[in-house]
Amino acid sequence: NEKNVIMYLRKSRADDSAQQVCEVLAKHELQLQDYSVREFGKKISEEHICREVVSGETIDDRPVMKKVLHMLESQIYAGVLVIEPQRLSRGDLLDCGRVINTFRYTNTAVITPTKIYNLCDEYDRRFFEMELMRGNDYLEYSKRIMNRGRMASVKQGNYIASVRPFGYNKIIAGSGKDKFHTLEIKQEEADVVTGTGRRHHFHGKRRAVDMWNYEKRLEYPINIKQTNPALAAMIISQYGGPDGELGASMRYIFFIYFHNLFP
Repeated sequence: NEKNVIMYLRKSRADDSAQQVCEVLAKHELQLQDYSVREFGKKISEEHICREVVSGETIDDRPVMKKVLHMLESQIYAGVLVIEPQRLSRGDLLDCGRVINTFRYTNTAVITPTKIYNLCDEYDRRFFEMELMRGNDYLEYSKRIMNRGRMASVKQGNYIASVRPFGYNKIIAGSGKDKFHTLEIKQEEADVVTGTGRRHHFHGKRRAVDMWNYEKRLEYPINIKQTNPALAAMIISQYGGPDGELGASMRYIFFIYFHNLFP
């Protein structure tokens, strides 16, 4: 019955910058409405359609998704219709577990055009978990690719931030296909930063202020006699933040224990 089904549409701003948000949501909604007509004999009503445009990775950053989970707790809905499981969650294991447990304990089905997941069934639940983790892996891979592109752009002299830092103007340099954003010094602000400009107007009055000098130095002195890039690369690969081997192993261990606690 289409009256007991929620349609959830989500477009992340980070998915594909070449596609407009309205185009993606409209395309997904058309596909899901066609499925609804084919399977239920009627379209999903507007009051049961939840749309969300957000780039947040966690459920707490997605108010519409939180609303959907709250609606499921009433246990009057039989299923949630989505274009693919990853639209529900591409966050960490905690968020995946939160989604799975909500659907499982409210006996709500996850309906996609290709498969219906009954999370009370062990095999469906395991397959659904794999789909969510696959979406998370793809998200992490995309973030690494995008970050690598940003680093390469910065090394070429491009300023990629949207807001200029105090003391600089954001300008466009080059021409044609070689145009890029960079910074140039804004002297009146730069004088304030460096401390050479000691006075400014404050509520219409001239007032003396003490500024600061910024010194870029290490907190503790180090003495590197010989560099070893190979060793540095190995250390980064093992301990380097969320993408390192340590982070991956901790996520795996957490997943195993979490799965045993909530089979």
